[in-house]
Amino acid sequence: MPADLLLKNVRPPGGEPVDGLAAGGRIAAIGPDRAPPPGGETITGGGGPLFPGFVDAHAHLDKSLLGLGWEPNEVGPTILDLIANERRL
Repeated sequence: MPADLLLKNVRPPGGEPVDGLAAGGRIAAIGPDRAPPPGGETITGGGGPLFPGFVDAHAHLDKSLLGLGWEPNEVGPTILDLIANERRL
């Protein structure tokens, strides 16, 4: 389990500077003058942006289209080769 963390003086999108508390790997609280977590870490953000972790969940494991059979990726190395292959499907 990740350690608890207090980020002091950070800005949520479109907001004023606040403190952000992360507990158990999740954002637990956002607001002014948050107390540091017992045994956790405190980092000063210097007014920087506060965003949750960005995750790129987009993946192609050689691509299987719903309802169709497995389609191996056996095309040339260029982006035009990839586009031409997609158009043939």
